[in-house]
Amino acid sequence: MSMDIRRARKIVESIFSLGSEIRYAEIFNNRAVSIAGGMKPGVKSIDPARTAAKVDVETARYALLLIRRRKYYGAMQYMYVRLEKVNVLVLPFDNGVLVITLNPSKGLELLEDIRQKISQYY
Repeated sequence: MSMDIRRARKIVESIFSLGSEIRYAEIFNNRAVSIAGGMKPGVKSIDPARTAAKVDVETARYALLLIRRRKYYGAMQYMYVRLEKVNVLVLPFDNGVLVITLNPSKGLELLEDIRQKISQYY
């Protein structure tokens, strides 16, 4: 399925609507190129813009590497990283990935809500 930019933007907006704990949501295609999203409006990144952009792309690239190796590892369900200042959730999306950051007080408990938001657009 090819990436529909309008649908991707709506999905990002709907993920942001899940609450103030969601800081960032971005959809990347299968080459780790941004399709839609970024920092939630009004939320400041905790790292400088150049660093943040590099981390976002590298996170997407790593997830895509794992997805491409499904022959060995099986299909990716999600990737979750818990850090001191932010949590990161990565989900396969179309032929790419969806990368989300959350405030430390929220984490995997939002996974099903996020999946439900995505499923509304399919």
